[in-house]
Amino acid sequence: TEQYPIIMVSHATMTSVDTLPASLSKKHIEKLKTLGCTNALLISDDMDMKSVTNTYKLKDVLEKSINAGVDMLIFSNNMGKYDKDKYTKIQTALHELIDSGAIPAEHIDEAYKKIIKYKKQYGVIK
Repeated sequence: TEQYPIIMVSHATMTSVDTLPASLSKKHIEKLKTLGCTNALLISDDMDMKSVTNTYKLKDVLEKSINAGVDMLIFSNNMGKYDKDKYTKIQTALHELIDSGAIPAEHIDEAYKKIIKYKKQYGVIK
């Protein structure tokens, strides 16, 4: 049994591990796995927070976080000015990253299966 089945990954940076925020860092995610989080569902903190948006572009955020192993990304779209096209931009960027090979489609499939597994386990869906 997974010690920690679901974990929110913050944007904190631990320079002894990596200079990237944990939510964008494969090294941070690998560190989590050594601490008993091998199969945990990893959910990002809000990717619209200034600690991310002031430094990284949307495509970089998507590519780095998904390739690092984050399964579910949160975009609140309420940090400052609301962008009515935000989710279309995210979807377009994801398709471009997958089509270019920058993000393996298998990552998306694996994350989806993990999300469904936990939704069933906790009675969110049957």
